[in-house]
Amino acid sequence: MRVIDATRLVRGDLVVLRSGDRISADLTLTVSHDLAVDESMVSGESVAVRHVAGELVVAGTFVVQGEGEGVVNAIGAHTTIAGIAALTRQARRPPSPLAVQLNRVVKIIAVIAIIAGSLLGMAGLGMGLAPTQAFLFAVGVAVALVPEGLLPTVTLSLARGASLMAGRNALVRQLDAVETLGATTYICTDKAGTLTQNRMAVVEVWTPAGTALLDGTGYEPTARIQASPEVVDRMRRGAESAVQRVSGRVVQQGATWVAEGGAMEAAGFA
Repeated sequence: MRVIDATRLVRGDLVVLRSGDRISADLTLTVSHDLAVDESMVSGESVAVRHVAGELVVAGTFVVQGEGEGVVNAIGAHTTIAGIAALTRQARRPPSPLAVQLNRVVKIIAVIAIIAGSLLGMAGLGMGLAPTQAFLFAVGVAVALVPEGLLPTVTLSLARGASLMAGRNALVRQLDAVETLGATTYICTDKAGTLTQNRMAVVEVWTPAGTALLDGTGYEPTARIQASPEVVDRMRRGAESAVQRVSGRVVQQGATWVAEGGAMEAAGFA
């Protein structure tokens, strides 16, 4: 992957884009040859988006296919992704349902304690207590009505729930999220890249001489082939032709093989 150094770019510079590049500035495309960009960092969409000349590509995205040229519109804090980051810092986390309910309970108990203390304090005055003694009596009643065990009880309950969830490989960062999850009816999630790997592999090849079945792992260059020698020969020639025509590539990083370019293009190369 080639990273474009944004620290050396200024507005109006011309940038050449190739497959595998990470875009480090907002650009207006002047030339596009089948250019496809992975914009998941900005939009959350895992499918590459094709762009033509005149359209805008933003910093933080990756070129997965094709080539192009663009003029720099914005760099650094003025880019689109920087604006999104600024919005996330300004966002405030809303109170959880448990926090809302606890606040309501606390307010109700506080009102009851104040009313009960005031009434009993005035009753004490009526029974002949000194004003100081009646006041201390009222304060004592109000304090006695405060449920001191409420906070540790709620905390221990949530901690127990978090411990049970950890036993099922669910990590809880905030205790009140346990109650929020328990009150949830529907959960909407994006499966691409979370439940799936966004990787493709060839599992079957058809040739005029017959069909070949491949059993491999990811983009690794080795696989078990089930086919006759004639089919394997035709498949080898087809693979050589495919490698010359696809823009994606498969490279080794440590012990794993990763794709540079679109998943379909990389599968054709592999």
